[in-house]
Amino acid sequence: GIGFTFHNDEKEYQDFIKTVCQEKFGRSARERKMWSTQILINIHELGPKFKQWFGNDATNKHIPKFIFNWSLKNKLSFILGLLNGDAAWHKRYNFYVGLSSASKSLIKDTVRLMNESGVGWDNVIKTNKNTGFNRKFQDNLWVNRINLSKKSYTKMMDVLDSIKVDDEYIGIEVI
Repeated sequence: GIGFTFHNDEKEYQDFIKTVCQEKFGRSARERKMWSTQILINIHELGPKFKQWFGNDATNKHIPKFIFNWSLKNKLSFILGLLNGDAAWHKRYNFYVGLSSASKSLIKDTVRLMNESGVGWDNVIKTNKNTGFNRKFQDNLWVNRINLSKKSYTKMMDVLDSIKVDDEYIGIEVI
């Protein structure tokens, strides 16, 4: 199976995963709470498929090729989901300012997806030494980062807000 990890306060995302699991697979997801909340889906076929699509660990994450063929709305919704989960939020200015990852492939794929979606992104990928925030990946002592301008973030949100959004988020073609 697979597990999704969320901040304990991200109840909306936790409920979404549980609902999708129940509606699409007819299965109940298990919840584990500690310093974060994990939603665990015990469907054995999903784990290997997700590893194939997205990578095996933090150092080799990537955006699957089929996502680049999605509609504009779905591409931008995917990016927004990535930002909601992993980006740095600037509280004072109320927008995402950057995305960091141990995986350079994930950062490059994100830049490509943003640019192909017409929103644009600061194309400068900065690589900094890992300060030890995650000792699990000591072999990869580098963290890759891209910055997002407020203009790009606003443009992305304007495009998403202008597209009529329906209730069907899971009918996305996967190749």
